[in-house]
Amino acid sequence: MKNYLSLVLIILFSVLSCSKTSNPIEGTIDPAKEIKGQFSDWDSSYKDSLFWRAYSDTVEYVLTSTKISSTGSFNLALPVPPIETLRNYTIYESEGSAFKITDSVQFSEPDAKFLSLSLAHFQRVSMLVRCGDNNYFGKDSEIGNYQIHYYYFDRPCILTGYYKFEFKEGYEPEYDRYFLTKYKNVQFNKGWNQIIIELTDIGNETRIFEVSNSSRIETEWRFNALLNQFTRLP
Repeated sequence: MKNYLSLVLIILFSVLSCSKTSNPIEGTIDPAKEIKGQFSDWDSSYKDSLFWRAYSDTVEYVLTSTKISSTGSFNLALPVPPIETLRNYTIYESEGSAFKITDSVQFSEPDAKFLSLSLAHFQRVSMLVRCGDNNYFGKDSEIGNYQIHYYYFDRPCILTGYYKFEFKEGYEPEYDRYFLTKYKNVQFNKGWNQIIIELTDIGNETRIFEVSNSSRIETEWRFNALLNQFTRLP
């Protein structure tokens, strides 16, 4: 009777773990993949953690989390994401009265699926964090400014092409008129990959960003990251 009861409990636990209304499901940790980070704007009074959440339909996956040390450093193990959280690249082009977006980014493996690492810190409110020497490519950015990003791919793939955002004539933007993001044979292996996007040129009302491979062991992180609508990563 005791063995029978134990079997029933195991089956019940398995069913609940697969339910969409169950607690978040953790990904499988790959101990060989780890980020060693340091916050540049750390305040010793902070008591905080980093979390990475991904979603599929109504399921929330808590993929990984870690505590931040009193000095602002952290080690974060990168998990193998559940297949349900991976997605294909979707070309995005749009044209309005003030702007035009052209997307010619090409995947050598059109069926490749991937997921980007998106970390947030939790203290009073949830805010995104960014890796690099700036948390936003704004009008004050300089040539050489960069950001580092992490991607998981389900197969080897090479990215080429560009993403272009341009303001039309007659519309006066706050700063440059053209924003070009170039992919120069960016190679992704199956598993985790580290890439860098860098501002490489400013001139003739144009800002050029280049995406390439990167392999930095220790990385610099910043709080309160903002998205830049003029550049695009996968």
